[in-house]
Amino acid sequence: MTKKYFCFFMILSFVASAAFAQGTIVTPTAKVNQRLSFSDDMAWENMELALTRQIENLAKRPTLDRKIKYGADTYTFNDLKLSAELFLEFIQKYKTCMNDGGADSVCSAQMSDAINDRFNIYRPVTKNTEPGHGTQMPSTFTAYYSPDLNGSLVQDADHPYPLYALPASAADRGLSREKIDFDGALAGKGLEIVWIKESLYDIYLLHVQGGGRVRVPSPEGEKMYYVSYAGENGLSFKFVYHYMVANNMLPAGNRGVEAQRNYIAANPDKARAIFASNPSYIFFKFTDSEPLGVDNIPLTQGRSMAIDMTVYKHSGAISFVQTTRPVKDEEGRTVFQPFSRFFMAQDTGGAIKGNARVDMYFGYGDEAEFTAYNTNVRGKHFFLIRKK
Repeated sequence: MTKKYFCFFMILSFVASAAFAQGTIVTPTAKVNQRLSFSDDMAWENMELALTRQIENLAKRPTLDRKIKYGADTYTFNDLKLSAELFLEFIQKYKTCMNDGGADSVCSAQMSDAINDRFNIYRPVTKNTEPGHGTQMPSTFTAYYSPDLNGSLVQDADHPYPLYALPASAADRGLSREKIDFDGALAGKGLEIVWIKESLYDIYLLHVQGGGRVRVPSPEGEKMYYVSYAGENGLSFKFVYHYMVANNMLPAGNRGVEAQRNYIAANPDKARAIFASNPSYIFFKFTDSEPLGVDNIPLTQGRSMAIDMTVYKHSGAISFVQTTRPVKDEEGRTVFQPFSRFFMAQDTGGAIKGNARVDMYFGYGDEAEFTAYNTNVRGKHFFLIRKK
């Protein structure tokens, strides 16, 4: 397996509007005073859904008058809503252009011009401690996804491992991974929401990603359940990879997910110590849609992104990225190709730290998993807000 970048992130889902003070939000951004060439490698697929989900979320808020500063300019949450609505209009115009027989190059150029004409553009201002500071590619990008697992609503020999709901007791909520997984500290307390067929390592990866899907057989046929982050135990998160490397469990050049999984499967006597090295534990809940980001917004495949919400303190900003992504070449080697795409800032993560730090959500499936476990790249990131 090719070299991996071990950037797995616990995705924290919380209600941002309740978590932050109600003063003016000041973002670490500067205005870009030049026109950009905007293009989207997904041809706007799923972008309407991401925008609509954001608009619906904003429309439910009791007030949209809280102020946000980008660069020297002041906006409100209502401006975020108007920005999303205007962007939806632009996508419809693009589709109309294409349906009327226009060439993609022409329709895309019209879209790019409209965005430049009607939106202000901002870039993150990096801190001097950030890896991209002072470079032409100042932002750092990783990726995450939602794993698919197989489960049962009752425990049996084929489904031995539970996913737990958030305990009501503070003492139970504070238990470590080791106590829960190896000492059964939560067993029999009615907190099991589903039982998983895959290994404890696969459940650990679900914890890292923050949510996913579980296939459960039923008399009516297979049913897919979404599981989303419901809370965590408050203990420090440490990638088990680091413990395994420090203890010479993984050979140089072969330290990827499969190597980790295979080592644990072949050395069950070492499993307790490996997992105990990461005391953090995630609790889950069933949801009607994809895993939830901040403000309980469902994540949209290929369109949601996580940023540092301790810095930006709000969701809903339209974002444009220019970076690279991993793909397989004809010989099966991992290579990186340029891409640009629009995302919505709708999530955060415990390891997403910095002004110019982005984690892109790629959804479900093998390609999303491959992208998540092979992405640690630099590029450019911009925020867009409708001109007044």
